[in-house]
Amino acid sequence: AGEEITDEYALFMFGVGMPLTCSREGCRGTITVDDLALNGDHWDGQIQAALRFVRAVPQPLWPYLDTVSQEQVDLYLDTGVGYPSVHTLRPDSPQ
Repeated sequence: AGEEITDEYALFMFGVGMPLTCSREGCRGTITVDDLALNGDHWDGQIQAALRFVRAVPQPLWPYLDTVSQEQVDLYLDTGVGYPSVHTLRPDSPQ
């Protein structure tokens, strides 16, 4: 309770930059069109580290995740394979 949900806008803002107004320490202040290419590997590492806790921490939003995504998470947690990199979110990414 009382926790803030955050996301990385650069994962959704392809080809568009924008200023950020955030109070989080380390906020970079701007989204650029190159953020995904520059930071994607780091973000993948952060996501993979967080996924280790999915089964140990209550996930109240889990029911809103589509079945295919739930299965992908389960596969990754069970086998360590199948993690879809954030780089695949780019519209010009080979799928």
